[in-house]
Amino acid sequence: QVVRFGNENSAALYRAFNGVIYPEKLRTDLKRVLLNELETQSDEFDPAQFRATLEGTLGRLKLPELKIELGDTASMISAHFSGEVCGDNAMEQLKTTLRKSVLSIADHLSGSFSVAVKSLCEQLDVIQTSLANELAKDLMEELNQLKLAFANQEVELARYAELRSIIANSKLV
Repeated sequence: QVVRFGNENSAALYRAFNGVIYPEKLRTDLKRVLLNELETQSDEFDPAQFRATLEGTLGRLKLPELKIELGDTASMISAHFSGEVCGDNAMEQLKTTLRKSVLSIADHLSGSFSVAVKSLCEQLDVIQTSLANELAKDLMEELNQLKLAFANQEVELARYAELRSIIANSKLV
């Protein structure tokens, strides 16, 4: 029962955490906030291209996770008892050990959750910085690819102009 108590409470913390920090909702909220901050009404703004870049950046973003190590809760009791518990004194010791085990689990869960919340806050600060940097980097890469594509088109246009000139100067026309 002590193990089940620990597992149920740990699962309840995970559910509560995931209710607050649901990764897909967090990504959606980040995307909405970023789009609200940008001037998307401009003629030069390509929503499809920006969306692809933004989703790629957000997809690579490592979002916070809750990690709680419960430890070996069963060993707290089994270390003191083996076999059947007989007698009033042994039963009292078992009750005392059970109480201590439950308190220990509650303290451990509380401590783990506090550490996880602190870690979450730190991770969100990192996300804030890294998202801006990653998005800027992705946009620069995209810009460089566009510049390269335009440079390649200019080379192709120059080749076509040269071929046109050769054809125009030849006796075929």
